[in-house]
Amino acid sequence: MEKLTAEQWQDAYNKQSEGKLANYSQINDDIFLGGYEAGENEVLLRDVMGVGGVLCIYNQYKEPAFPSLYRYKCVRLVDDTASNLKEYFRDCIDFINDVITKQKKPVLVHCAAGVSRSATIVIAFIMDTYKISLDDAYQYVLKRRPCIDPNDGFMEQLREFEKELFK
Repeated sequence: MEKLTAEQWQDAYNKQSEGKLANYSQINDDIFLGGYEAGENEVLLRDVMGVGGVLCIYNQYKEPAFPSLYRYKCVRLVDDTASNLKEYFRDCIDFINDVITKQKKPVLVHCAAGVSRSATIVIAFIMDTYKISLDDAYQYVLKRRPCIDPNDGFMEQLREFEKELFK
């Protein structure tokens, strides 16, 4: 059986899901962004994404799906405007960079749907890595995953992070 490319896999998934949120999106060579289904699909993680690490953000602690196969960082945080995701930005960015640098493999960042919490972390990572504005990072990620929609509280935290990056 021929191995599907990430794009072919996504096309097939999108056709099958007919309007549901896409399981995952490739943001760049180093980052995949998605929902919980992506983090629980071993074939997708191994054969399509080829990840070395998984960063998950859940309401409640959940055991990593494949702890013997991938490095994990799990953050417990509710998707709520009052939740402080910014306090985890640096640790999450460092985790992503560590996997990319040491394992030479990409990272899947996911939450429940791949829309708010995980998108916020990916936007912060893009801002930090490329030293670009929030607007530019947001547009970069949005172009690759059109369903992103960080909640208002997370957007404010990204604005604060932007000020810190460029002071």
